[in-house]
Amino acid sequence: MELHGVYLRAFITARAGIDYRSELAGMSNTALAATAIGINDALRGEHPASATVVMSTVAMMCKEPVPCA
Repeated sequence: MELHGVYLRAFITARAGIDYRSELAGMSNTALAATAIGINDALRGEHPASATVVMSTVAMMCKEPVPCA
């Protein structure tokens, strides 16, 4: 649920037009992924995603890349 909280804070901040970049220093990769999703959703006019959707998307974004065959 912590990642969903990060997502919601980023969503609200981006929706309100507040500068969020200063808050990114020192964040973990999972928190950065949740922030990226929240900002993207806010800027695209989508509704906030559920915790399940955010966590599965963050997990996908943080997965090690698979080399092309």
